[in-house]
Amino acid sequence: MKSLQVKTVSLGGQNTPKEAGRKSNMDDQTTRCRWVSKVLPAVVPNRGKDERAKAGVSSLGAVFLIGLLASALSEAAQPPTVEWERTFGGASGDSGYCVRQTADGGYVVVGGTSSFSSTAPLGANVYLIKVEGDGHEQWQKLLGEGPEMGSITTGRSIAQTPDGGYIIAGVLFTPHDGMNVCLIKADTNGNQLWQQVYGLNPEDPSEEIGESVDLTTDGGFIVAGHGTPPTTASVQLYLLKTNSSGTLQWFRHFGGGGSDEGYCARQTTDGGYIVAGLTGSYGAGNDDLYLIKTDSSGTLQWEKTFGGTLQDRGRSVLQTPDGGYIVAGMTNSFHWPDIEVYLVKTDSSGTLQWEHTFNGGRDAYCIQPTADGGYIVAGMAYVIGRGEEVYLLKTDRDGMKQWETTLGGVNDDQAYCVRQTTDGGFLVVGQTQSFGAGSTDVYIVKLAPRAMATGFWTLYD
Repeated sequence: MKSLQVKTVSLGGQNTPKEAGRKSNMDDQTTRCRWVSKVLPAVVPNRGKDERAKAGVSSLGAVFLIGLLASALSEAAQPPTVEWERTFGGASGDSGYCVRQTADGGYVVVGGTSSFSSTAPLGANVYLIKVEGDGHEQWQKLLGEGPEMGSITTGRSIAQTPDGGYIIAGVLFTPHDGMNVCLIKADTNGNQLWQQVYGLNPEDPSEEIGESVDLTTDGGFIVAGHGTPPTTASVQLYLLKTNSSGTLQWFRHFGGGGSDEGYCARQTTDGGYIVAGLTGSYGAGNDDLYLIKTDSSGTLQWEKTFGGTLQDRGRSVLQTPDGGYIVAGMTNSFHWPDIEVYLVKTDSSGTLQWEHTFNGGRDAYCIQPTADGGYIVAGMAYVIGRGEEVYLLKTDRDGMKQWETTLGGVNDDQAYCVRQTTDGGFLVVGQTQSFGAGSTDVYIVKLAPRAMATGFWTLYD
């Protein structure tokens, strides 16, 4: 595989011409929490001088504690500040889709690049980037080369494996064979070890895409995506299980006569799998959020739909500490025509416990747990006159908003993945048209930790 020597653009200092008119952290639609404290004088009737003095000290202590509490709560309602930003890419299109913090404290990002593709001008490769904890580049690699000119390979999801290497899921497109689910294994330095391509329907591979990969307890991998299986004429949700070498162990598809897609799969504590996506076959609307639970062999245990009469989808799912599930995605069923972030919480049987929508013009691609028991959501916010912006939403464990913020520049920018980092901050990955060298560049943003608020909630929540 090829090692790249590509200029990295740091956004931590002076603005470049493309950064002029940089967006503020929040748009005008956002409502911020404000805390007001009023201190009343203590009344201590019929007491001696010493008693009044002690009471005064006690009152001052109470006032101090109330002020400290109000300050901590107010701080918790404010978004964290940007610690550093980086872009990676060249003159053409480059995107980052998934990030993981690595065992050495750095970060690994996967996406796609057409700037450096070996099958250019029409092709693209998996783009693998490793940075240190402060964002400085360690290496960049191109993976997943296709068999012919014009081949396109894109990495959509990544996980670090127990041997210190990486497993990547995505899609390989060739002009003759269409799109196929692709799985790539790399070593700790990003060198490709093997590539497996799964032509699950040789007669019609035109829409087979791998969207997510996760490690399984037996050392293998679970992949979620969608495609057209041999037995139907419609797109269905895919679930693939492989061993540690990428050899296919089983393949399942779910859905009906409409279009059904899978975006995220996780192994559950009972050894089975939970999958989130969308369905055009079932539910109340054109597309509904689709949640599927299987056993360890991929056999369906239950399936649920959520949403309204228009379009709803789930893009990211987690199992929660209570054994239930939380899904993040989008909806325009509740406040049409606005697109909103859609959070759905269920119990272990998929029964709805609560659902929340957030702000028109928002879309969610990723949800991750946070150290305080809540959640961080990444996606896109559309603002009239300013286009698309990176969007982050922080909620508590009940899905109630604690803070939200937008990031980016004067052109379109999106976030596809977010992780809380070991220092309590957040690492966001997506793409930007506002900064960098090309039409779109990989966009990495590190948000600083907020020790005061984090420590408070760790102690008292």
